[in-house]
Amino acid sequence: MSIEKVRIRSSLPFNLPFKGEDIYSLSFSDFILKLNEVLSSSIQLKYTPPGKITPDKIIIPVDTVVPVILKRPVVNFNEMSEYIKGFSNSIIISSADPNAIWSLDLIMERLFKTNSIFIKEKSTYYCEYCKTQLSNRDVHVKKGEYKQLYAKIRISENTYFIHSGIEDVVFQLDGVNIDPEAIFVIQNLGNERWIMQNDIFEKLKEKTLIFPSREEERKGKDLADEFKYVKTTFIQGMKTKFLSSEFSEEDARLIGRGERINVEIIDHDILEGELPYCNYCGRKVTRKRLKGAYIKLENLNFNIYPKNFINVSGKEILISKDFKNFPKIPLLECDRCGRIEYGQAEKPCSCGGMMKRNYSYDPAVLPVGVYSMVQSIKNRGVLNHREFKHRFLMLALISEIKSNYFSDIFISYTDLKEFDKYKDEDREILRLSFIGKMHGKFHENDLRRYSKLKNMMVNILNYADIYGLRDNETIIDMWISSKIEKLKIDMEKFLENYKFKKLLNEYENLLGEISRVYMQLNRKGKINSRIFNEILIISYPFFPFTILSFSIKNQINLNDFKVGKFSINETLEKLVNDLKYARKMIINYRIKNGIKTSIPIKKLVIEVDFKNIPLLLNIKQNLMRYFNAYSIEITDKWRGLEYRVKLKRENLGEIYKPLAHVIESVISKIDAKKFKEEIEKNNYEIGIEGNLITITPQMVEFRYELPKNYEMIELPYVKIFFDNGIDDELQDYMVVKKLSRRISFMRKKASVEYDDYIDLSLSDSKLLKNILKPYTNKLMDELRIRKINFSDRIKEMLVMSFSDILEGEIEVGISPVYKKYKIKAISKLPGLSPEDAEKIYSAGFNTINDLYSVHIKEITDKTGLPLQKVKNVKDYLDKYKSFDVLIVKEKYYCPMCESELTEKFDNCPRCGVKLEWPRDHT
Repeated sequence: MSIEKVRIRSSLPFNLPFKGEDIYSLSFSDFILKLNEVLSSSIQLKYTPPGKITPDKIIIPVDTVVPVILKRPVVNFNEMSEYIKGFSNSIIISSADPNAIWSLDLIMERLFKTNSIFIKEKSTYYCEYCKTQLSNRDVHVKKGEYKQLYAKIRISENTYFIHSGIEDVVFQLDGVNIDPEAIFVIQNLGNERWIMQNDIFEKLKEKTLIFPSREEERKGKDLADEFKYVKTTFIQGMKTKFLSSEFSEEDARLIGRGERINVEIIDHDILEGELPYCNYCGRKVTRKRLKGAYIKLENLNFNIYPKNFINVSGKEILISKDFKNFPKIPLLECDRCGRIEYGQAEKPCSCGGMMKRNYSYDPAVLPVGVYSMVQSIKNRGVLNHREFKHRFLMLALISEIKSNYFSDIFISYTDLKEFDKYKDEDREILRLSFIGKMHGKFHENDLRRYSKLKNMMVNILNYADIYGLRDNETIIDMWISSKIEKLKIDMEKFLENYKFKKLLNEYENLLGEISRVYMQLNRKGKINSRIFNEILIISYPFFPFTILSFSIKNQINLNDFKVGKFSINETLEKLVNDLKYARKMIINYRIKNGIKTSIPIKKLVIEVDFKNIPLLLNIKQNLMRYFNAYSIEITDKWRGLEYRVKLKRENLGEIYKPLAHVIESVISKIDAKKFKEEIEKNNYEIGIEGNLITITPQMVEFRYELPKNYEMIELPYVKIFFDNGIDDELQDYMVVKKLSRRISFMRKKASVEYDDYIDLSLSDSKLLKNILKPYTNKLMDELRIRKINFSDRIKEMLVMSFSDILEGEIEVGISPVYKKYKIKAISKLPGLSPEDAEKIYSAGFNTINDLYSVHIKEITDKTGLPLQKVKNVKDYLDKYKSFDVLIVKEKYYCPMCESELTEKFDNCPRCGVKLEWPRDHT
């Protein structure tokens, strides 16, 4: 695979061995190789030559090893510096070595030769839950209570007193490494020396606790009194001991052979202060002393990197830690005398100890190699999931919108050996699966999830290609536009705070809203062009390759990422949410009651506040499609409720109660409004079984009720009434809908383009004719039908039989008109433009064959074309009755419409012209 050529600006901070003053043009691999040459010459020297770059700029800090593939990394160091501004104490190691991690060994060896590497112990934050060391920027502080523990440590004749600072680890702050300037010795306690810092001594003087070295020696308050008058002596340069929170063989060596150790927690204070917490898991962290291998860099001066790299002098940079699960660095350390040297294999030391590889590469050490596409994963590197993902990658993604620095990034905890089995997956699906994980390996479920997301996005874009775009804006456009603007604001906010997973979830939710609501409301209608552009722009960071093809086709600038004024119409938002919920409830009701959801709702009534009626009237047709309703009414007060009179049985006397059901049957047949008028004037009398019964106002009640087959859904902002009844008119409509779906299926089967017309033939059924008569124009318009024929013998290109449209089988036949091809063929005639061809086609001369038998005057009269132009065409057609087939790369094409010919047709199946084949063709 050829590597993309890139442009390297002449403003690089070092001199590359290329000719040219202003701009260098070279492949990225060549650039890295040349950079390595510069590095090699720099590391071998004890000083930094002018214009050279040294290894202190070549490692990005990380915490966990994960694989990464970059198709096109940032190729300019000025650009790269923008990405690593958030990092501290970083070095970059760049290598074109396919096994980049092992190329560090060479650098380690050179560091040893320049005496730049040493072992040191430093105090740092450590998260027990994340099992990782943290820098200052990885923690945050907040107020809280904590215990300060006081410990007494007896080592031979010395007794040390220390405090912990936080209860988790006793020795986390200083161990027994006490500041020599603050040491004093208590002399009047026998042979023991009590050693502590001044602040601890002042604290112990205030307490009434007992701290004897042996219980029988000191008791009661005597010891506390002695503290008040004790004499102290400062000892300069006193040899101190080092302890960690766990006693190991290594600690015993530091303490010394034969020394006794006794540790006792003697007291604690409850204090309030600023406590450190991990930024990643939120748990409280402690401080630990951790040994590591460091490199020392002298008098560095760089002017293109973050501020903390400028004019660095005597900088110590950690290159390894005593982690156990990372690759070992080639550093041998004696477990007895502490001597270190470069080496790969463990060996005995001259002092009698063993020289072991005790240290592992700090995950902050990152090899950056020359990476290629996912199909060719020879060049691999490692990098940290947390650091890279939350800083470097986030900035790269936002740059895809604004500057498009990156075109392909993969990141995951997935083991390098396991990675190969996914290399043939869709690159964009892999990409999202990698960068969408916060912790752990990505799973096949991630592939399915993001594959579904991509299909959803592609379907939305294909819909726009099929049904087209419009400029006018409806309320549903306003509604979805506000959601898009909100995502764009959140996109910048989440990227700024490194919350990519939340951003991905929000994008997924928005795409779901667009697919399930916005597209459903717009079904079979054009969508707003501005909304389409915005969908492309916000989808670009997630699916760059797919979106790029759509953007080129539609001439959309993907860098036009502008966050507009975010405002949301709360009324509109609540209305749409209520309509979504109402649709869901109607579907559930129909399924529960055994009504097929494909059967249209006979009538849908939406009752809303009067001021909101114009909003819904604007999308009336959209709502009909959304709810699958045959008819719809939008009103502030529906007058379709039926006014009825009901008998109050509990108010009937003992004599009337046995007749209650008869009385109820009689009054239900009386007009309720007239009944009410009469009963308000006087009591109402009815005759039952020869008896005259008087109905008083207390015996009845009047109320509005739903008509037969109606159901109601009452929501905060809308009230929905829907009719589940099925009458003859609705059944006819259902027949038309079924036929429409079958014709659409046949169009797809025959590969008819969306904007092309068809000729339709149907079985000669009187019932079918009567059903289709009111819907003929609508059917022809929606399905792009040029003409409909009813016949017993159908001779169309594609004929199919269906038994579920009406009782018995109905034959349906379609023949594509191929209008586009026929117009193109006509336009190939001499002197005719595409506009002239359109006029000829519209005048009823659909093919070139139709022009052979027509008089010149008839053509000019119907098309309005000049007489001489038509005469030239006729002369040409008189000369040529057939047209020679075109042969291009052993494939055959129609010379007029340019469609490919897969068989030896006498006439072109698209434009209909007569074809002349080569004699040697069989």
